[in-house]
Amino acid sequence: MNRSERLNQELIFLSYRQEFHIKELMQEFNISKRTALRDVNSLEQLGLSFYVEPGRYGGYQLMQQQTMGTHLIKQPGN
Repeated sequence: MNRSERLNQELIFLSYRQEFHIKELMQEFNISKRTALRDVNSLEQLGLSFYVEPGRYGGYQLMQQQTMGTHLIKQPGN
């Protein structure tokens, strides 16, 4: 799975969740912690807003539910 496909899948994955932890992204997409953090940063650059609760039991929350259609990533060749 290339990066744009993974980001699209992560958007779908996150659309069904109120909150999530980086470990969940790591396990669901079989990626490293650094890649998961990079992906969250990329999603923020696309316009998604996250509330971050730091610490051992912290996690991420989408600040607002946004429509998926406006954020899908165009894949090369489409």
